[in-house]
Formats: sequence, C-alpha cells, structure tokens
Amino acid sequence: MPTLLDTSVSHYLNYTIQQENVAVPSQFSVSYTCSSTSFVKSSGTDIFINLHIDKKLATEKIDTTRRETAISIDFPSITIQEVTLEIPPHWHINFTPPNRTFEHEKFSFHVSYRNVGTKIILRKEITLRSLTLQKSDFLAWNTMLEELTKTYQETVSFYE
Repeated sequence: MPTLLDTSVSHYLNYTIQQENVAVPSQFSVSYTCSSTSFVKSSGTDIFINLHIDKKLATEKIDTTRRETAISIDFPSITIQEVTLEIPPHWHINFTPPNRTFEHEKFSFHVSYRNVGTKIILRKEITLRSLTLQKSDFLAWNTMLEELTKTYQETVSFYE
C-alpha cells in the first residue's frame, strides 16, 4: 500500500462538463477524487500539505504597461471549491493558514479552513460579478491576484 509521501502515487479522476444545447440548471456541482504527492512535502518530522489543487486565476495578472483597453469576461460566475483532507489518527495539526478575503465590487475571493473532527476542509470561493474590467479596475484586479497567489502557496502542517 503506498503511503502519503510515496512519490510514485499520482491518480486523478476528472469529469468534463460540456454544454451542447442542453438546459443546465443554474446551480450544479462536479465532484472528483484525486490523490497526488506533488502537494505534499516533509522536513524532519513535519509534513506540509498544500490543499490548493486548482489555482484558478493564478496566471491572469494584467500587464498594466501594455494593456490599454477594457477586458471582457465571458460570464459572471461564482466558483466554489471544497477540498477535504482526512487526518490520520497519529497526526497532529501544527499550523492551519489564516482565512483570507478580498472584496471589490466586480470580483472577490474568500478562502477558509475548518477543522471538523478528523478532517480539515478548505473552502475557496471566487466571484466574478461583471462582464467587463475597465482599465481603472486593473490595479485592484492585480492586487487580488497577488493576495490569491500568496494564499495558494500556504500549507497546512502536521507532525507525527
């Protein structure tokens, strides 16, 4: 049986949703299971786990020195991602990152961590409220992405 730190373990089950003239309800959910060691590091007796499997918007920074016109967004959206980590019985939580929030009238994110019994649950909500980002929004957009990128680099740490 492979262990959590066994680097040969990498398994993903992904589902693709595609809309082709099919009525899609206004709210729907996609669930998948994945296991990967690329999000796990160890140092001595400490184990560090990055729960941010999907780093939405991480590469969407706007080059304000080159971009002169507004940016169109395909559609307003709210993306909610929850990642649950089952804590093995012999592990103890050393550190859980703080909750983070960024609010703007056209976009926002909220990231929270909860310890529920033998689980840590990461909940990430990214909201895009507008179809257009004006040049006057670019600085705030980039600031949000900088904060989001910092959040994506944070890890939960454990010790045995």
